[in-house]
Amino acid sequence: VVFGNLNSFHDTVAESKAERERQDRLLTISTPRERLLIYITVVVFLASGVWLLAGEVKQNLSVNGVLTAIETPSDDDNQMLEVFVWLNTDDASRITIGNPVKLGFSSEAGDFIPIEGEIVTLNPTLPDEQIRLISELTDGSLYQVGISPVGNSDIASMLNKKCLVEIQLGSVTPFQYFLLG
Repeated sequence: VVFGNLNSFHDTVAESKAERERQDRLLTISTPRERLLIYITVVVFLASGVWLLAGEVKQNLSVNGVLTAIETPSDDDNQMLEVFVWLNTDDASRITIGNPVKLGFSSEAGDFIPIEGEIVTLNPTLPDEQIRLISELTDGSLYQVGISPVGNSDIASMLNKKCLVEIQLGSVTPFQYFLLG
């Protein structure tokens, strides 16, 4: 009775061996088309790795702001624009003097009017009691950003208007971008 299932055991071993041989044949790369597919896959992975380590991702920060003043120093022909924006603490720490910036205004006709420049000053303002209460609830503060515009645009007509402020923060590798967020 002990050896009654011996044939069944031998059959199971034979089937298992045949199945392993079929799987071994499936794993072999036998045609040029299969080799080409492997080469393409390796090249794609290598190119992705090089891009992750040596590529470049530009970082911009877009916030809403209000153009509150246009100053022209007496000793210089350059204007300085004063824009108020709300920035959280992390974003404010990433902005440096000299960062390129672009202001975008909407005209009455619906046109988008861009003004380019660079950041000259960045100062947190002393908020009144209401803004202080809001800043306790959210991470951030009201900042006064001084911008030196490039070119001659009709900036005076934009005074006290809302604008989109896009600050270029520089570039990082894709690996840093995905790692740091």
